[in-house]
Amino acid sequence: MTLNLNAQVFAMAKKLTPKLNTPLGGYINKLSYPRLFIYILVLIIGCGLLYWVLNPYHQGTNSTDLNVGDAIYFSVVTFATLGYGDISPVGIGKALVVVEVFGGMALMALFIGKLSSERQASKLTLIYSTLNHQRITTYIEDLGSLNEMLMDYYTHHAHKQLEEKMEDLYDFVSVIRKYLTQQSLEGELTEYGNEYTLKRLYSSLATVQKTCGLVIRTSGIRQQIKTDANRAVSTIGTIGELMQQFHQKEPKTMGVLNELVLELQRGKNNTKVVDRTEITPELIDAVKGYQSQYPDMLANHRQIAAEIGMTNKLCKKCILIIESE
Repeated sequence: MTLNLNAQVFAMAKKLTPKLNTPLGGYINKLSYPRLFIYILVLIIGCGLLYWVLNPYHQGTNSTDLNVGDAIYFSVVTFATLGYGDISPVGIGKALVVVEVFGGMALMALFIGKLSSERQASKLTLIYSTLNHQRITTYIEDLGSLNEMLMDYYTHHAHKQLEEKMEDLYDFVSVIRKYLTQQSLEGELTEYGNEYTLKRLYSSLATVQKTCGLVIRTSGIRQQIKTDANRAVSTIGTIGELMQQFHQKEPKTMGVLNELVLELQRGKNNTKVVDRTEITPELIDAVKGYQSQYPDMLANHRQIAAEIGMTNKLCKKCILIIESE
């Protein structure tokens, strides 16, 4: 099940495309002023050279050939939609004029639009970056709290609480995955000064992923807990895979993302079983709870160990401590 899930979500990494913006809209949004000026010059000079080569014109009442200067002048007048009338197109020249007029209108609209919206866009970018920083910081804090609770329940053999929190963790990392991929695609999350904050988030995810791996390998853990832990590990690995495409120029961040992906493979290869050995007051109380059910606890330590989710050896030690009190 885990392998099939990994194959599906990793395949998604190659298909991620923005949904709110069309490819053309995304390109226009990223269009720089220098490139826009280059497009304007190419259109003016290119059309001017075509007018000069094809000579499709009337210049007043004369029919002499159009020189290069006049051709460029006519191209500028056409681009600006001034239409002085001192030079008029004929034949194929009319089609060229239509192309240049529409091209000029589109480019000038882009130029004026970028100028008028630049200040507003800067303010929106600042607000967007700040909100993302706050959201990611909250995710980091919540992951830290979740990881502490998972380790606490794990250490104290509190399987009911561990199962609840492991399910919460899977739901939470799924929310983080959706947020990161959507905001990176649609909002260019990784391009607005969030590199350090995102790196901290990936490191927090790596810590939680290792905790889940420990839970998966521990003997006595309920199968449902291990299933949710596997799903969380897989989802975090997916985050690493999906986000790599947005951090290609950031080697340190890429290193953390690679760890998220590699942890999946390590988990599959690491079959060493972990036994918990720490005896805590909470664990002693849990074993004591079976005194009424099993008067001879030592003789029934295997059943008690299976119900609590601990090794027979550890359960036996706890019983001996209880009997010595």
